[in-house]
Amino acid sequence: MDASGSEQEERTISDEIKGDRLLQESSHEKAAEFFNRAAASHPAEQSRLYHKAAVSFWKAGVFQKAVTAFKKAIQGCRQDGDRAGEARNTLGLGASYHGLNRMSESYRVMHDALKAAEESGDLKIVADATNWLGIICKDQGDFSLAVDHHKNAIELSRKLGNEQDEASSLNSLGLAHYHMENYPEAMECFDKALDIHRSSDDSWGLPDTLNSIGMTLRKMGRPEEALEYYTEALEARKRAGGLARTANILNNMGNLCLSMGNTDNAIKYHKEALAIRGEISSRSGMASSLLNLGEAWKKDGKLHKSASCLQSSLNYQQNNRPDEIMMDTIGMLAEVRSALGDSEKAYDLSVQALETSRVLYRDLLKKRLMESREILETEHRVREAQLLRSKNRKLEDLSDMLSAQKEQLQLILDYVPAVIVFINNEGTVIRLNRYAARLIGKEPIELVGGAAEKLFGALGRTIQSSPRRNKEDISEPLMNCEETVSLKDGDHVYLCHRVPFKGTESAFDGMVVFAVDITEEKRAERSRRELSELAGRAIRLESLGYLAGSIAHDFNNLLLGIMGNVELVIGRTGDAQSRNNLENASDSARRAASLCTQLMAFS
Repeated sequence: MDASGSEQEERTISDEIKGDRLLQESSHEKAAEFFNRAAASHPAEQSRLYHKAAVSFWKAGVFQKAVTAFKKAIQGCRQDGDRAGEARNTLGLGASYHGLNRMSESYRVMHDALKAAEESGDLKIVADATNWLGIICKDQGDFSLAVDHHKNAIELSRKLGNEQDEASSLNSLGLAHYHMENYPEAMECFDKALDIHRSSDDSWGLPDTLNSIGMTLRKMGRPEEALEYYTEALEARKRAGGLARTANILNNMGNLCLSMGNTDNAIKYHKEALAIRGEISSRSGMASSLLNLGEAWKKDGKLHKSASCLQSSLNYQQNNRPDEIMMDTIGMLAEVRSALGDSEKAYDLSVQALETSRVLYRDLLKKRLMESREILETEHRVREAQLLRSKNRKLEDLSDMLSAQKEQLQLILDYVPAVIVFINNEGTVIRLNRYAARLIGKEPIELVGGAAEKLFGALGRTIQSSPRRNKEDISEPLMNCEETVSLKDGDHVYLCHRVPFKGTESAFDGMVVFAVDITEEKRAERSRRELSELAGRAIRLESLGYLAGSIAHDFNNLLLGIMGNVELVIGRTGDAQSRNNLENASDSARRAASLCTQLMAFS
């Protein structure tokens, strides 16, 4: 970096430091000028510095300069691709247009800020923009829409845990109720906002809510309490800074004192407001303060001072379009001139007031109609876009859910130990699981679109009875059909089920075939039968053994009797032949007894 570049950067830093110091002193407009100068001399930091300048101008109430600075900041953010920064500065631009009373532009720009914030995911800006949309709708008289926007902003701020934004939105909601003359509801909102301001040490938002409470109490017929809140609001605003808002509070205090008959304090407060508005070069603000001061002098009986203030107010409004301040100023000046005895001037002013009133209400009606139409059209487009985005999100969510369910179903199908085949009305495979594909030794994708009869003919009539060949026969489910399939490792038995399914028009569209390999179950069943038969044989043999043993035992007892009697006869017989026969009989009996003994041992 050369010497000149280094000096320029030092000046930029110095200007920004000076601006920051002025902010601490609540000198917002002066601070903004330093930020502007720093931005102009340091291109790399322009978007950030122009944003600081714009915010400072806005807080000072110098809205036209704020518009210029916000536009430069937006341009810098776009060049940098900073979508969130663009949303933040677009919000400020919309707020500045609101300060200039350019409502339709403010509403349109605020929606642009909302869109940019949603795209960048900056939910804080979304909440702020939503609240500002409510403020604009309130100022246009659409209180119902304003309340909706403020409630949405409050809900979003609570979700984000941003208490200061929540308090700001509560204050805005209270003002909507205030303009709807729902004063208890307004006070409820203000009280909630006030609690948050105090607990979170929100020095900027606190005086606004105190001022709102003062306005509401005045409408509720409690002027002394209103003045207390105005006084506290003024002290808080002087600490926080913001000259334009300080002047607004002083203006409210002056009007309240005038309504209470305290003209001295009314004049004092209006003079202070006038001085501040002169300091920030707010011509419209000065015209309003001079009108209020003229009214106070009028009630105090100082007609010449009143006329001077009212004429000065008109001078500040000389190049303006007719508005309510101009009409009130001309009307009051006519009354003062009449009281001073200047009837001719009073008459001319009355005619001018009448013409101003006519033009004012014509232009005001035209402007309100045009702005209301633009706001409604913008709101309609935004609502349609939001509805479309919501529908698209739901469709995307539904699509994701269906995709996930499809993946889950395919996962289940692939890992179920059973053949599952979907066949359409033409007998073509439209879907199958991996288990089914493995029977043929291919991948599922290779089999989709093939004829079921050719691919799975081995499953027998369950699949071979294709829809087109035997449509009537398969209109009812077929359950528990056993088929024998010859595979490489031998014959397998499958328990098959066939279930028809219908299409979108409730017409027959095909069938699903489920086949479970029950070969092992069949083998186990056959083994159980064989074991049962063997057990039966063993039982029968055991019974025969018991029977044989019992018979042998009884027969042995008979033989013992025979053998004993034969031995007795042998001892008494002398005939050799008879003796020999008896001995032979005895030997046979002993052999028979030995067999019986063996049978009894076996049993």
